[in-house]
Amino acid sequence: MPPEEVPLPTEEPIAADQFGAAPVGGGGVVVRSRRPVTVRRSSDIGGLLAVFMLLLAAAGGLGYYFLWQQQQDALKRLAEQAKRDAEAAQPQPTDLAVAEPAVTPTAPGKRRGKGAGAAEDEPADSSGALGELLGQDDAAPSPAATARPDAMERPATPRPSATQAEPPMRQTTSPPPTETPVPEPTTPSPAVVPSKPADIEKALRAAYAAIRGGDFTAAESELDAVTPGDDDAVGDRLARWKRFLGYAKGFADLRTRAYRDSENTEFELEDRIIVIIEIDGDRIVYRDSGKQQRKNLDELPPEIDRAIVEQWLGRDGRAANHLYLGASHLAKDRPSPADASREWRRAAAGGEPDGRLLEPLVKDPVILDAE
Repeated sequence: MPPEEVPLPTEEPIAADQFGAAPVGGGGVVVRSRRPVTVRRSSDIGGLLAVFMLLLAAAGGLGYYFLWQQQQDALKRLAEQAKRDAEAAQPQPTDLAVAEPAVTPTAPGKRRGKGAGAAEDEPADSSGALGELLGQDDAAPSPAATARPDAMERPATPRPSATQAEPPMRQTTSPPPTETPVPEPTTPSPAVVPSKPADIEKALRAAYAAIRGGDFTAAESELDAVTPGDDDAVGDRLARWKRFLGYAKGFADLRTRAYRDSENTEFELEDRIIVIIEIDGDRIVYRDSGKQQRKNLDELPPEIDRAIVEQWLGRDGRAANHLYLGASHLAKDRPSPADASREWRRAAAGGEPDGRLLEPLVKDPVILDAE
């Protein structure tokens, strides 16, 4: 807003006679006029603006001083921390043993000569020498000799005398040499002695009897006792017997599963139909030709037992099942080598290599004698 113009009042005309001047031109009034002077008033906003700028400058100065003071304090703390770290990094001085100057004990009342022409001291008795030395002024060690190394500018290394023992040098301990263990003489293992033919026959017959009786653990112990040695024929024969033991044991497990899965199932036996009604533990209830019967599983006729297991395995259709069936024909009370050979040939035809491995077993003397 522009300042308001205030006109000043003009003065009244001043007559000439008031100043003693005669009128010019024969009379009239001489008039002196003044131009009105305009006075501009300053606005209040300018003053406020100046005050605000002053306050802002003062606040900026205080803020800058505060930040500068904080920066100086931080720099001071960093310098102190760096100094402490430098002191901590330096190795701490350790107390070093300073060799004392060699002092030759002298007799009481006799002082050591000084100078090149002085006579040598006479040796004195070693007993009580320490007390005499401590009591003499000239025997007292100099401050430079007893001061700590870090207190002296340059510690003087005393020159050892002929009678002074040299300070022990720092020894580096090396690890003791490791003793190479001397290998103990190894005792050669005794040569494997193969089983005698008579012992082999005896073990195989005992194992076969245990297999037919269902004692597979005893049969395994008998076979493990046979040592074939370097005879390949004996080794192959023993391998066939061990494989036969495994399939005979497996057939016993499959027989249990077959009975468990055969409830309410029909089986054909020649011209008869066998229906398994219930199996409860060792008891079986079945219907044979319309007649219901109850028996123990061990009392079941062999032809019915064989029909149940064979037909149950036949439904699976795998060639490996014939390996178990062949082993069962040799493991029963009245072995049938012909039936075992037929089953093993079927397994071999189906791609089972154990069929060819087991087939020669049907001609083993132990089995032929039990037929």
